[in-house]
Amino acid sequence: MAMIPDHHTMPDPEYAAALAAVGQIIDERIGQRPVVAGIAGRHFDRPRYVRAALALCAADISGGDLEQVWHVAATIELIGTAARVHGELLGGGRAGPHVPGRQWHGDAALMVGDYLLAVAAVEMARVPDPRIIAWLAEAVMAISEAALTPVVQALPADDAWQRYLEHAGSATATLIAAACRAGALAGGGAAPPLELLGAAGHALGIAAHMFHDAVQFGSPSANTSPTSLGLPWLLAAADDPALGAMMTVPLSAADLPALLARVDVAALAHRSHGCAVAHRDAALAQLAPLGARSASFARLARQLVPDLPARDAAGTA
Repeated sequence: MAMIPDHHTMPDPEYAAALAAVGQIIDERIGQRPVVAGIAGRHFDRPRYVRAALALCAADISGGDLEQVWHVAATIELIGTAARVHGELLGGGRAGPHVPGRQWHGDAALMVGDYLLAVAAVEMARVPDPRIIAWLAEAVMAISEAALTPVVQALPADDAWQRYLEHAGSATATLIAAACRAGALAGGGAAPPLELLGAAGHALGIAAHMFHDAVQFGSPSANTSPTSLGLPWLLAAADDPALGAMMTVPLSAADLPALLARVDVAALAHRSHGCAVAHRDAALAQLAPLGARSASFARLARQLVPDLPARDAAGTA
């Protein structure tokens, strides 16, 4: 079976210049504290800045001015990176692919994450529309709620699935939905399709959360006890309820190897990736009323949640 493709590492060419400007804003803000910049800077999704790219894309779709979105996009990336740092403090870094060696001393992670949120708050104050401020503040609250409400049991399967969708929505999708709505509004275009873009962004965020679960489960980090049951674990529990009955977070380090020995890690990662692609495509279907205007969103969505490898998609691997 082919390996799951990881996220692209280069910025989208259509928005590369604008993303460079967003990156400069971020560097200027965190550069005021060189020690913090040296620690936190490594955790930004540079130069790709995918959430910022989605905000720019939403403005583009709405006929807006991309320059007016720069500060909003920078705020979104600051919030997302703060969530990543805090997630690593909890042992379940969520906002991007697993990177070896990024485990921190807890006090440092807490302080750097809090600092980034404070910088985001200052940047948010530059945003003139209170609706954007409200969307971004709600995203911060949702991310915090997700950390406090992990998926801790795999059974009953239907209940676990509902909890998973709620958790994914809070942890990942709310910020992406906010990026889409905020970018469209900040760009100043006439009659931006805010609800349509927000709904598609939320669905894409669920897909991104699923894809991240697939990557994490298929990587060496799979032998680390999860802080919340991800999609592969729920699929395994649905296949084998007896196994699911053994899944209660926190999983002990002693029990985890026995659980992993009872599942096909590669197959579960592959199925989870397939679920992510299906949810990504459902997100894109919501933008059908926009016609060709949604092409850039579809391109970014496929960078965030890549297709299954060709052989896997054809069912021949």
